[in-house]
Amino acid sequence: MKMKTAIIGGILDVVILAAAVVTTQLALEGDARSGAVGIMGAALNILMYASPLAVMAP
Repeated sequence: MKMKTAIIGGILDVVILAAAVVTTQLALEGDARSGAVGIMGAALNILMYASPLAVMAP
């Protein structure tokens, strides 16, 4: 069960990253692409650092 979960997680990780890269490459150009990647990065940072804090909330 743990191995199956790890495989599914790994596949989803790669698929989501590939979808984000392909979407930004095909749909946007120049500064718009850079801005979109920056917003995605900022959102992921917020989620990464907020998740442990959410567990500690009463």
